[in-house]
Amino acid sequence: MKKYLFILISFLFLNSCSVHTPLFIQNYTNDEVELKIISNHYLISQFSKIFYAEGIIRPGQFYNNSTQEYEITEVEFDHLTVSMILPGNSTVLLHQGVNENYKKSIRQVLVNGKEINKKEFLSSLKKKGKSSIFKIK
Repeated sequence: MKKYLFILISFLFLNSCSVHTPLFIQNYTNDEVELKIISNHYLISQFSKIFYAEGIIRPGQFYNNSTQEYEITEVEFDHLTVSMILPGNSTVLLHQGVNENYKKSIRQVLVNGKEINKKEFLSSLKKKGKSSIFKIK
């Protein structure tokens, strides 16, 4: 009986855990890039502050003091859409969520006006630990 109770408690505990899964955008070009994300629901709370670091860095470097972070100040929200200009040769911390919840909310991504549908966007993400990275080349 104790064995089944332990299994049940372990199962409930593991299902209630949340894993930090940030989404990064790495702009490998030297030019500024216009990024627009269209969502299935209201986004403002998820993208309230967006930070970037100069250069292409690993996701882990964003969380220690080895890099200088800057806030992207020109972010526009319009109900289901967020638009911003990404600096050239930069790494942007776009979303700090849990359990990859951005995958449910993103409907479409536009990079310099070029449409990337949800399936294409998600399949192009590279995993680095618990982080996901979208590379613009």
